[in-house]
Amino acid sequence: MLRSASSQSFTTAPSVEEARAQLDFTGAMFPVPEDVSVEAGEIAGRRVEWYSPTAPLSGRVLVYFHGGGYFAGSIDSHRSLVARMSKALNLRAVSVDYRLAPEHPFPAGLDDAVAVIDALVAQGTSPHNLIVGGDSAGGGLATALLMKQRDDDGHRPAGAILLSPWLDLTGTSDAMDTVGENDPMLNPDGLRLAADAYAGDQITSPLASPIFGDAQGLPPILVFAGTLDILVDDTRTFVAAAQGASVDIEAHVEDGLMHVWPFVDGLPEAAIALEQMASWYQRHFSA
Repeated sequence: MLRSASSQSFTTAPSVEEARAQLDFTGAMFPVPEDVSVEAGEIAGRRVEWYSPTAPLSGRVLVYFHGGGYFAGSIDSHRSLVARMSKALNLRAVSVDYRLAPEHPFPAGLDDAVAVIDALVAQGTSPHNLIVGGDSAGGGLATALLMKQRDDDGHRPAGAILLSPWLDLTGTSDAMDTVGENDPMLNPDGLRLAADAYAGDQITSPLASPIFGDAQGLPPILVFAGTLDILVDDTRTFVAAAQGASVDIEAHVEDGLMHVWPFVDGLPEAAIALEQMASWYQRHFSA
């Protein structure tokens, strides 16, 4: 289905506007759980949406950054995913509408992420009660945020959940070739165009490509990746570096699964991933 959609949606390379509309349309196919409320808001000048399960267990908050190659994706495209994560973890979540390239290249999105964290803390939420999350580009953004806050002695979230994170914008990993055409969602040429639009000549900056950064001192991290994803080596390399830096990191690299499969509500594997998130959260933060 995914291969068919990607090959037939556009007769030529889609424009930025078409790509954004397509991802929003795809995300709208999946529902928000009935027992999760949705509330629009604004934090640090950015549009956000809050998701609240019926009876959240704690005052902790999941701050989520959507994927979309830094040029697409939105609160709308990822509403179902973030709401389902909110329900699985049984805590409030907030999805952030950070600025996108090419109108707003690096570090605009990262600046927005930092501003949202700082504003939440200023409003009374302890950094120890903040968990950051993100998929694909949003996973890279969440990781860059952790590194920046550590290096700048800023407000440091207590953990992170990363779904198929895009951590190396250079596009030089082995999986670009070894997975290649078997990836039903991504292709190397498209990723390189997105990387250039976002980071330009700063593509190897650790805050654009966290794979080149130091993992020392990062909080507990849960990361998912699939072997049918040309970004799978980003996770493998990052996990090895994090383990070498004594970071508490748990990785699920699943055979035969695609890029950000928890996005697709109804997949049994998506439900399993949500259960794994809940189990990780309970082990680290239930107290």
